[in-house]
Amino acid sequence: MDVLSRDSELNAVGVALGSIYLTLQNIISTIIGIFGYTFMVRMITQEQMGIIAGLTLIISLVQLLSDFGLNASIAKFISELKGRQEGSSKYIFFCTFF
Repeated sequence: MDVLSRDSELNAVGVALGSIYLTLQNIISTIIGIFGYTFMVRMITQEQMGIIAGLTLIISLVQLLSDFGLNASIAKFISELKGRQEGSSKYIFFCTFF
C-alpha cells in the first residue's frame, strides 16, 4: 500500500467520524432546544411567549442577514488553501475578528 492511499483512507475515516460527530451534535442540540422551549412555555404567560417569539424572529433575521454565507465561504477558502498547502493562519486570524 502506498503512502497516498493510506493517507486517503485516514482522511476518509476522519471525515466520516467528523460528520458523525456533527450529526450527533445537531441532534442533541435540537433535543435540548425542544425540552427547553417546552419548559419555558409552561413557565410564562401567553403574552410573554408572544413577545419572546417576536424577538426570536427578529434576532434570527438579523443573524441571517449579518452572516451572508460567511461561514461557508471561510470553510471553502481555508480548505482550498490547505489543499494547495499554503498558509491559512492569517485568514483564520482575520475571520475571527470580522
